[in-house]
Amino acid sequence: MGANPADLAELITEEKLDLISELWDSIESSATAPPLSEAQSLELARRRAEELSDPAAMIDRSVVRKELRTT
Repeated sequence: MGANPADLAELITEEKLDLISELWDSIESSATAPPLSEAQSLELARRRAEELSDPAAMIDRSVVRKELRTT
């Protein structure tokens, strides 16, 4: 890979968050999801049902990311 930890340490927080986001997006787009356990499947179903019952209570990922960058 060739990333130098000293170079990464010099990045400001916003640059680090951008790098993390880019890395996550690259993993997300190229990786297949591991199989879920029964408990994980049930939890995802519960969260989906909660979202559908009250969509206004959910916070979009982009909003969370923006808030993290401003703090």
